Amino acid sequence: QKYDNQTRQAYLRPTAGQIKLETASAAAEQQLDQTALQGLPDVDRRPNFTDSPLGGWPSLVSQGAKVKLTGLRAKNGVTGIVLNCFEDGRWKVQLDDGSGSVLLRAHCFEVLETTHAVVQKSATPQMHNSPQVEAFNAHAAAERQWKIEEKRAKLKEKIAAKRQAILTAAAA
Repeated sequence: QKYDNQTRQAYLRPTAGQIKLETASAAAEQQLDQTALQGLPDVDRRPNFTDSPLGGWPSLVSQGAKVKLTGLRAKNGVTGIVLNCFEDGRWKVQLDDGSGSVLLRAHCFEVLETTHAVVQKSATPQMHNSPQVEAFNAHAAAERQWKIEEKRAKLKEKIAAKRQAILTAAAA
């Protein structure tokens, strides 16, 4: 024990079970405070997140937001669009690279554009491409198609070689 019993009782006895009641002077002070504040305008002291550098970070992640995956091994840096939020705190993100969608917690991605910015961008009319851009796109598409056909031909040759090897092994 820190104190002996007599000292302990000396501290506890005067205040035990007592409730401090408002006195007339306390009520008068409260009335003075209210009259002093009467002419002043109300001030909203809630934090204004829109002026913060993050623009209100608690609400940045929402459906339709453009995000970049971070902290992942395989898909680090891939961008996507937030589709849905689930009750367990995971977000469904449709990936832009065409590999499907993933379920992620909010710490696994960072918001690039909020929903409002994405909607504004998609609402702007698309500009018509110039003939040079169209020619370049057509050439790039033809080159991609040629590469796909080349890979397909190599794959067919490989399959044919494996079949031939299996047939020769079975015949022997």
